Amino acid sequence: MDKHASRLLLSALLLAGLATPALADGKAALATLPDNLRGLYVGAEQNVQASTFHGFAMPVKPWKWCHSESYQGNPWRVALTNHFKSLVGAFQADTMC
Repeated sequence: MDKHASRLLLSALLLAGLATPALADGKAALATLPDNLRGLYVGAEQNVQASTFHGFAMPVKPWKWCHSESYQGNPWRVALTNHFKSLVGAFQADTMC
């Protein structure tokens, strides 16, 4: 994966959590789901809450990245951690960050 594609993927993943609508009413939140998913949440309206990221404001630069793994014994976890380190390194090297 090239540097540009990695940045786009990381940005999309981070923004996906921020794009969640902050709705106080569980039924209103479920109404935003497609029909095929809405059926999976019948009776669960009372458990749907506003997004944790509602009202989120970016902190001032410089930013820090924290990635925590509970176990580094699996090769795929080590590979993921190393990939995140390379992505963060690319962002740090970029003059825009």
